[in-house]
Amino acid sequence: MFDDHSYRLELICVDAARVVDGFVIDELPAVIGRSPKADAIIDSHWISRFHCSIERDRSGFFVRDLNSRNGTLVNEVPVNEAPLCSGDQLTLGMITFQVMLHSDSDDMPSTIVGAIAQH
Repeated sequence: MFDDHSYRLELICVDAARVVDGFVIDELPAVIGRSPKADAIIDSHWISRFHCSIERDRSGFFVRDLNSRNGTLVNEVPVNEAPLCSGDQLTLGMITFQVMLHSDSDDMPSTIVGAIAQH
């Protein structure tokens, strides 16, 4: 289980034509979209005004598609809602990010700590 102040979720763009480098999400829920009212703004015609939200519950992080026109995929699978783990590929429209979870907490699960060490 995650402590409210012990995480940072980073989305790193892995596309060759980088529309955006990526961004850090440290306040949840966070809406990603093209609208200036979104929490994380991606200026691309592939991204809906309010494309998806990143949220967290007791079981961990997850993404929820907000009826986007071009879809949300996790590890190349179209989703309406899906868990997010460190190392996952999150595709919004035609833009793909690698999900990285970072924490200073010593009690994070080893899979997340291992992924951080590789980054």
